[in-house]
Amino acid sequence: MKGKVTTTSIVHDPEYGDYLSVFVPIKNGNEVIGILGVDIDASKVDATASTVLGGILPLMIIINVIIDDRSGCTNMVLD
Repeated sequence: MKGKVTTTSIVHDPEYGDYLSVFVPIKNGNEVIGILGVDIDASKVDATASTVLGGILPLMIIINVIIDDRSGCTNMVLD
């Protein structure tokens, strides 16, 4: 962990379902004095990721089109 936020991949558990775990260091200055761990339902993570990507992706496409247009980039097809 080395004093940084750590996550696991999705765990497929027959009893508890699909989840992932997040671990965050509890610090006193630079010293790690504990760890906070939270398990998150994997379906909540998927829903949140979809919401974020759904809001950001169209904006990123528009920005890339504007940047490409301003830089004079053209698409070329090579034979």
